[in-house]
Amino acid sequence: MKFDRMSKIYSKKQIDFLKKNFNNNSIRTLTLLFNKNFKQKRTEPNIAYACKCFCGKKGRYTQERVEKMKISAMGNKNRWKKTKPIGSERLDKDGYILVKVGFPRIEKRKQFVVWEKYNKPTDKKNDCIIFLDGNKQNCDIKNLFLMKRKYMGTLNFIKRGKETTPETLKSYISLAILYHETKNKYRSLKKQDISFRISEKKRRNDLIKQLKVSGFSLDDLSKKFKLTKKHISRIIKE
Repeated sequence: MKFDRMSKIYSKKQIDFLKKNFNNNSIRTLTLLFNKNFKQKRTEPNIAYACKCFCGKKGRYTQERVEKMKISAMGNKNRWKKTKPIGSERLDKDGYILVKVGFPRIEKRKQFVVWEKYNKPTDKKNDCIIFLDGNKQNCDIKNLFLMKRKYMGTLNFIKRGKETTPETLKSYISLAILYHETKNKYRSLKKQDISFRISEKKRRNDLIKQLKVSGFSLDDLSKKFKLTKKHISRIIKE
């Protein structure tokens, strides 16, 4: 219906002109060319609507618009630099100093950076660094002490409610390590002892059953193994 109405306004020659020049020109340029060729006074909206009816949509920018939209690389010279250089520092929410060590935003706590500068690399998962004077921002190498993370619970328990100095804290750390290692050693020995006792008990019970089959009475077995008759009977029934 729209096409029929517009066909009465524009001649076939004008429609062919629009179709021929539509893809290579903007609406503004096409309007000027159309008015010049056919001595008309069409406006840009008129030509745009006519192109919509007769030519459809291009689906792409014209060369004029592409040239206009090109971005100049010269603008980067005056662009505000948002990134911080490597080595810049900032405080995190816990009060530790973070140092930028890479891009785009690779940061590391300063105590680890300082420690690794003078010593071997640390394992972030298993190692932690303690500030001897309690100041998280004093990253002097003399104020840092490396210890395993597994000792931290014991250390916090030992120094709870106590005022600490660098000297006393070192002694607390040594005590925490000693306590932790002793406790673990005791646990391992206890496990070995329990497994040994279980194996000995099984060996004794097997021997009691063999002796009973061989003809030993409950009284003899009770005296030999220093167990009650009731206990011996229960072992035999197992």
